[in-house]
Amino acid sequence: MLRTSALFATTLAAAAGPLASEAAAQSSAYTPTGIGMGGFRLFPILDLGVGYTSNVFADSVNEQSDIRYTINPSLRLASEWSTHALNFYFSAPAELHGDFESQNKVDLIGSVDGQLDVSRTFNLTANASYADAYETLADSPSTVITPTPIHYSHSKLGLGAEKTFNRVSLTAGFATETYDFEDERDFNGVLIEQDDRDHTMLGAAVRAGYSISPATSFFVEGRYHKFDYDLIPPAVFVNRDSDGYEALAGVAFEVSNLITGEVSAGYLTQSYDQPGVENSDGVAAHARVRWQPDALVGVTFEADREIQAGGAVASISNTVTQLDFGLDYAFRRNVEVGLGVKYRIDDYTGIDREDDRWGYDASVAYYFNRGFGLFTTVGHDKQSTSGVNFGREFDVTYAEVGIRLRR
Repeated sequence: MLRTSALFATTLAAAAGPLASEAAAQSSAYTPTGIGMGGFRLFPILDLGVGYTSNVFADSVNEQSDIRYTINPSLRLASEWSTHALNFYFSAPAELHGDFESQNKVDLIGSVDGQLDVSRTFNLTANASYADAYETLADSPSTVITPTPIHYSHSKLGLGAEKTFNRVSLTAGFATETYDFEDERDFNGVLIEQDDRDHTMLGAAVRAGYSISPATSFFVEGRYHKFDYDLIPPAVFVNRDSDGYEALAGVAFEVSNLITGEVSAGYLTQSYDQPGVENSDGVAAHARVRWQPDALVGVTFEADREIQAGGAVASISNTVTQLDFGLDYAFRRNVEVGLGVKYRIDDYTGIDREDDRWGYDASVAYYFNRGFGLFTTVGHDKQSTSGVNFGREFDVTYAEVGIRLRR
């Protein structure tokens, strides 16, 4: 399923950023240096791979395996200024299938982000992104299997500001996201409506923090979001328009450079325009923690419980609970090992359906020098479902090997 919680990350863009860089990014003879371009540095990467999937259509009844070939070029252009920052990113990952050519796809993804340092205690941030992409069948909430992936576009804009007053910090942000899905047909040629998923999300967030030490601060945060769908009844079954908020309290910390992150919890509520649908209320929670015992090993943990946009037929929204665990290890600096485990629950509002999904992936990359390496990935995803309006169940195992060229 398309994850939409990134909306709230962009609303606090001034305080946002990667939890931590990969352990392998430590400077060494195997670290790419990029190409100097004035005040910028360009980092190009090209991955070429061949892989296997055990279940192309994410189907529990008629599993079909296939070989797929992947081409993934990407470019990252990062500023090297002493103050301010400006970064660009573009990628065009492509998949070509051996037997099921209908699953071939090319995604186009681009983004830009920047920071304006007005003073030592005040900065402004902005970010924008656009994707012309395809939703894989394993990610689709639809109960109908389509012969081709669902095409959609996604655009996002975020603005943020942060001001520090001695021990007190104030952060505010605004973000908007738009999704536009194209209709698809099933194997019998019957039209599968997707326009009912087209929507815009608006979000705003404000945070006030108090530092009790240079490494620890407590904060309170308020988040507001609104889902505005293009179609309403009678054009569709239900009115999916809704709005809600989260009230949170938490702590951001750094323990001797070994453990960094932030944890918050509080209350969430969502009200719906559809008559007869009760509000969704409950616990809101967010956590981002990284433990890095040395320069080559890192362990990350992330957790979220929040409201996301609905996608299944007649559903209005999802209450999503998600846990992610990751491990990265740079062995002898030229061997990167990664392991990820994830678990997610989607509890749909407006229908009787709950999807449980877990998966793992493991990867190894071996670099001969800064510019050339080999990589391999293996993973598994499993989804189960329950309720009167149950969704799809499936098991998918995948693997890939390839070469990586970078500068």
